Amino acid sequence: MGKVVATKSALNYAYQNASFALFCYETEELMELLLEPWFIMRLTELTSRPAAQKKYMQECLLACSAEDDNCPFILSNLTFPHFSNFLSIRTRSRGKTKGSSLGVSSYDQAKSALVHLYRMSKYDMSSDFADNLKMFMKGMKRTVAAKKMENGDSGIVGKKKMDFKVYEKICELFLKEEGEEFLFARCFLVLEWNLMSRSDNNRSCSSFSHHMGR
Repeated sequence: MGKVVATKSALNYAYQNASFALFCYETEELMELLLEPWFIMRLTELTSRPAAQKKYMQECLLACSAEDDNCPFILSNLTFPHFSNFLSIRTRSRGKTKGSSLGVSSYDQAKSALVHLYRMSKYDMSSDFADNLKMFMKGMKRTVAAKKMENGDSGIVGKKKMDFKVYEKICELFLKEEGEEFLFARCFLVLEWNLMSRSDNNRSCSSFSHHMGR
């Protein structure tokens, strides 16, 4: 059961859920409601050692299994408002954008981490909780997109079209290098570019011919 996700994903989920655990631990009304007493006790012992405290949380979450009944959270007490509040006030903890709101992928990771936590524990997520969480995630994606537009961001996530000037510049840079791998890379890029251009031209010609035929 512990291998239900890749090791890298399990580590990422542990990191995400550790952030939620720390949020609960530092929120007085949530600490005893959502965290197991043994977990709270150990975190308190490590208060003066933040790095060790964080490591302990992640280790507990990685070792979590339904058979051992060792989940540090009391998920039967967790409600949608508890988790949505945590996500709503969460900000970036590092980098140039430290302190700003999270991106869409970060919210998705936090949601996936919580689902995985339920999967590896004795608890089941209620259908109402799941439905509300799904709706909340859609709203957060729209909120992030709106903020990006306000800040002048194009809002494009993922691959972006490479124009001809960029193509020319890359070919030029490849020619300046001496290694054989750069010669191959340039040939490969030129061939790929021409194949894609031909495909685009064929589609345009086909559309034009179809239009004329009508």
